[in-house]
Amino acid sequence: MAKSKHGSRSAGSEIRDYLEVQQAALVAGDAALRGGADAVHPTRVATRRMRSVLRVFEEFLDPARAQHLDEELAWFAGLLGRLRDAEVQRERLLAALGALPEDAVVGNVAARITTFLEQRSERARAALDTAMAKRRYADLLSECAAWAADPPLSRRARKKSSALEKAMDRATKKVRRTLASALATADEEELHRARKQGKRARYAAELAAPAMGRATRTRIRRFEHLQSILGEHQDAIVAMELLQRMAESVSAVPRESGFTFGVLYARELRSATKSRKKAFSAAAKL
Repeated sequence: MAKSKHGSRSAGSEIRDYLEVQQAALVAGDAALRGGADAVHPTRVATRRMRSVLRVFEEFLDPARAQHLDEELAWFAGLLGRLRDAEVQRERLLAALGALPEDAVVGNVAARITTFLEQRSERARAALDTAMAKRRYADLLSECAAWAADPPLSRRARKKSSALEKAMDRATKKVRRTLASALATADEEELHRARKQGKRARYAAELAAPAMGRATRTRIRRFEHLQSILGEHQDAIVAMELLQRMAESVSAVPRESGFTFGVLYARELRSATKSRKKAFSAAAKL
């Protein structure tokens, strides 16, 4: 949409519209999850988008209620994340195993990967199902509905939607600083932090795009590219940790070998290194 069409709207109106869309996604995700559908990823994304609003545009919101909702969304997103990560890693590692030459596969590695990660997935699913039956989760859905209908806006939210741009720029600068430091020091935790900050900045740009116009949409594409790179890096790091645990468990079993897990570990290490190199060029374009 053109910038002129939204120029007279308030920052609060843009925030409310965005929250309304994300709340609808949460409701749809709730129904799908209860029905047994695979809706973990879109539901998790909706929680992230809502949290991004609470973090990046905090000056336009009531701080106490925003902090409470952020904490509750983080709790629910954590439950979704554990299930999602187990599913993603199972697919990733089995695909990597299938790409190895036959002589590099020693033992029934596929079965071990499947069993290890299916057990994780089952535990995560049980924890999610239990949480969704509790009062805390029902209260979270009610609070999200209240925010979508009538968010607790501050007086600053009465400003024109162009006021969102400063907050969006601050979020972008924060990503740049963290990413530059992470790449300079090869700090994995800081790189993961930059990835999360990048997601917040990207979702903030999505919210502001109708008011800001084409330049913001370009920023969104660049953040999407960066997220793809950092996402691959994080998946590789998680895969390395899992492979190390599986190799350790195999080492205690007579006539079993951890050789193939070592081969897969080396593959993930190369992927992580490659992703860090790509991140340098992506960071320069932010």
